[in-house]
Amino acid sequence: MALVCLAQVVVLVGFSIFFLVEIVRGHALDPARAVMNVVMMLLVAAGLVAIARGWRVGATWQGTPTVLWHALLLPVAWSLFQAGQWGWFAFVAGAIALAGFGVIRVAAAEAD
Repeated sequence: MALVCLAQVVVLVGFSIFFLVEIVRGHALDPARAVMNVVMMLLVAAGLVAIARGWRVGATWQGTPTVLWHALLLPVAWSLFQAGQWGWFAFVAGAIALAGFGVIRVAAAEAD
């Protein structure tokens, strides 16, 4: 599960870099919103790094925040799908959320 969380961190950092490049180039439609997106993505990435570390060291607290994160990805995926923008990203976000639930279930079964 730690690798799944770290892969999500890589994606979030990648999108943060994308938004920063858009801001610097002056292509961001709303620079303030783009900056807030970067801040939020980096905060979530930092949280996911802590969760991944928890999975790696075998802590007992990381299960709930992992489930919460993947549960939050589902409405994000649905909103992206309904907006009709970035349809492929909506599919990927939904697939990652569902796969994350599967990995969590397997990790929980192994812990028992």
